[in-house]
Amino acid sequence: MLDDRTPVPSPGRRGDYPQRYWPWLDDTAPDERDVDAVLLTTAAAEFANAARAAAEVGPLVAVTHAFVIGWLVRAAWTRRSHAGSD
Repeated sequence: MLDDRTPVPSPGRRGDYPQRYWPWLDDTAPDERDVDAVLLTTAAAEFANAARAAAEVGPLVAVTHAFVIGWLVRAAWTRRSHAGSD
């Protein structure tokens, strides 16, 4: 579930994607392809099921983009620090 995967269309769904993306999708390494996002959909369902199961216990946080989270924490911390110095 945590492997690096790129959703790519199956041959029958290739037309669902803009033609300008086809070369990029074609360059995706075979071992990184997630045809029709089956693995991604399964992972999202597992996270959703875990969230529902944990809802009565407390919040569930899934960090998928650590840089973005770090930036938000830094921004909040900086704002808090400046607010206290006035």
